[in-house]
Amino acid sequence: MTKIILCMRKDIGLKNRFLGRNGEKIMRGIYKDYDLVKWT
Repeated sequence: MTKIILCMRKDIGLKNRFLGRNGEKIMRGIYKDYDLVKWT
């Protein structure tokens, strides 16, 4: 899901810098316990 969001952001001209390698930081707004989730 995050890869799709990264592609959409790129298409509309937004930068994906600082969103993580696979865009996992995009999910910060969705998950309340983002910092507790182990992203592998």
